[in-house]
Amino acid sequence: MRIAYFDCFSGIAGDMALGALLDAGLDMAVLSKELKKLNLKGYELKRSKVRRGELVGTKFDCLVKGCQDKHAHRSLNEILKLIDESSLNNRVKETAKNIFNAIGRVEGKIHGAQDKKDLHLDGKGNYIRLPILDPSPAKAGSGSRKIYQKPMPAGQIFLDELGDIDSIIDIVGMAIAVDELGIDKIYSSPINFGRTIINTRGGALPTPSPASLELLKGAPIRISDIEAELVTPTGAGILNALSKGFGEMPQMKVSDIGYGAGAKELNEIPNMLRVIIGERKRAFKEDRILIIETNIDDMNPQNFEYTLEKLFKEGALDAYTESIQMKKARPAFKLTVLCDEAKLEEMCSIIFSETTSIGIRYHESNRFKLDRKIVKVNTQYGAIKVKLSTGPDNILTVAPEYEECARIARAKKVPLKRVYEEAKKAVEV
Repeated sequence: MRIAYFDCFSGIAGDMALGALLDAGLDMAVLSKELKKLNLKGYELKRSKVRRGELVGTKFDCLVKGCQDKHAHRSLNEILKLIDESSLNNRVKETAKNIFNAIGRVEGKIHGAQDKKDLHLDGKGNYIRLPILDPSPAKAGSGSRKIYQKPMPAGQIFLDELGDIDSIIDIVGMAIAVDELGIDKIYSSPINFGRTIINTRGGALPTPSPASLELLKGAPIRISDIEAELVTPTGAGILNALSKGFGEMPQMKVSDIGYGAGAKELNEIPNMLRVIIGERKRAFKEDRILIIETNIDDMNPQNFEYTLEKLFKEGALDAYTESIQMKKARPAFKLTVLCDEAKLEEMCSIIFSETTSIGIRYHESNRFKLDRKIVKVNTQYGAIKVKLSTGPDNILTVAPEYEECARIARAKKVPLKRVYEEAKKAVEV
């Protein structure tokens, strides 16, 4: 598994993150080619080597050409549509949209809505703000107050810098970088915030900015005495949407290191974001299986034994029933089958033919599993098959085969648990 660790000793911004990944090996030509799949014009990408303190890294810039309005206001829904209508691959689209949605929700909570309840998704997946009643007294005879604000896309209310061309490029570029570098998971160090007052289009704000702080709620942070905005909402949004955890760097075999430079030169520390990329060996084996389910309330329960037997015979990885309660308090059973994708139709055919089900659900799922093997061990009662499973740090799970143990217990007229114990003792760890 390929992972990236964001060392935010000097905070994080969108351009710093992209600069660090370029420094770590992302091809600028590939980034430029992929970004052209967005229907955005009038910008130029620039990459340069710069020094910040004692460190040298990559500075990434998105320059808006000519007189085009760099600060063109776009709603969140417009940005999501821009991404959806592009020819970027689905992984890049989903990653970019996750970042925008994270920032959009927080900006809406802070600036756009009277209350968190005012923001919700409409039937088309758009963020809208609920109508607000006129607070002024109702006119005589009117019967009620009038609605003075119609529902509108939340993005049109609260999106500000988020809709800038350079912010869009930073976020979509970040999604492209993660995909191109084959990064499976991202982790982050504790976040270093500065302390100052920043000027925004909406007025002066303290740092950490309300949006950045809200986006990193739950993450370990440190407020330093550096008088600068070290963490931008774009940078915080990237970590909110992509980081799987915050803290010490996880164990990995390091392959690439990149430094992304911020815009300002700081006296106290180098204004850089460091990204460390490497391979991390998975603790467990992983595969994908199908989970098939159906609810049954009108079948003789005795028939389940035969159905399960047939499912196992035809290749089910596991199959079982659970007692459930359906509508009108009817007792019922849920039949669950685990199988490989190639066995889907075969499993469904057995369920339809052997049960009273008229509908089946199925979905794909990831699965972790231990390495396993079957060995024969010699005991005072004879040879017995035992399943050995090994996991991290050579943890061993020993499971004697039930059928063999039961057969020997009957033949030798000894307790079953004694046969189990002897089989487990005979395993050479």
